[in-house]
Amino acid sequence: MIKDSYEGNEKLRQAWEQRAAQSGNSQTGVLPRNFPDTLNNYLHRQHLQIVLKKFLPHLPKRAILLDVGCGYGRISTCINDYRPDISLIGLDFALNYCRYYQRNIGNPSLCANFGRPPLLQASIDGLIAVTALMYIPSFEAVNVMKKL
Repeated sequence: MIKDSYEGNEKLRQAWEQRAAQSGNSQTGVLPRNFPDTLNNYLHRQHLQIVLKKFLPHLPKRAILLDVGCGYGRISTCINDYRPDISLIGLDFALNYCRYYQRNIGNPSLCANFGRPPLLQASIDGLIAVTALMYIPSFEAVNVMKKL
């Protein structure tokens, strides 16, 4: 099930919808476009090492984890393999990416503004926001982080 409750910058959302349609299940769709593939591959490996080795050990068994800016499930796919006990929920503001996430991960995804996630604070054990916050305008970043 994909819940679409997005309210926000429609121009930004449409740009990401187009990016998702063009790139699909590809790192080029979610990582910096102006970086060469070798650098994005390196970033991807670094992101995975941090999430898998430094973050996940702090989560309890059967934790619920929110993947903010989930894209097509680039990080969640690896979390599923590494810690299948974790229940993952994707959050993205591009409906196309939410569809990819649900198809690739098999878990629910929410299409919403990162600054207004439709979840109760007590309903998750942790969240990751790998590369997602760098796409938030700097004047909004502090408020988005507080609400998350």
